Amino acid sequence: MTLEELEAILARLPSDRLERLAKRFLTPQARRIRRTDERDELIRSIASSHYGVHQTGRQIADAMRRDMSDLDGLRADSGQKVLLADLSRLLELNGGRVPCDSTVRHALAGV
Repeated sequence: MTLEELEAILARLPSDRLERLAKRFLTPQARRIRRTDERDELIRSIASSHYGVHQTGRQIADAMRRDMSDLDGLRADSGQKVLLADLSRLLELNGGRVPCDSTVRHALAGV
């Protein structure tokens, strides 16, 4: 098996199985870095696709926090399914907590 084949297999695994593998084979610090990188990439993706009308990182963070606080309202709006899925995944990656303004701004800045 080549490295490319292994990467393809890992890319197809559901996130819960991938997390179990990570717990077994990665150090806690490596898992935290992987989770943080995925969270920051998701924040940038959400910001670019759903919050393009806002001008600053603080405005984007405020809008994101409002939407995350009102996930039930997003569930009622059928046109927001992608945003709902992304925000739900972001909550999962952030331990069930809404990311603070500085977390969102740092992710947008690539820090």
